[in-house]
Amino acid sequence: MGLVAIVDPARAEVADVIALCHCAGIQVTMIIGDHGLTAAAIAQRIGLANGNPRIITGEQLGYLSDT
Repeated sequence: MGLVAIVDPARAEVADVIALCHCAGIQVTMIIGDHGLTAAAIAQRIGLANGNPRIITGEQLGYLSDT
């Protein structure tokens, strides 16, 4: 048996840029191909989400209207 893990951390400056965007009133949305729980962990780590972030899967995205 074996286990392999890959870590691809966000760049160091990402958290600062997210904070600047929030201060400027810019709403930031992250689109990522990872599992929802992974995306939530990354979003919290970079200051994009606090608490329970809203996560939409690709399947759910297909059900949203264009508007």
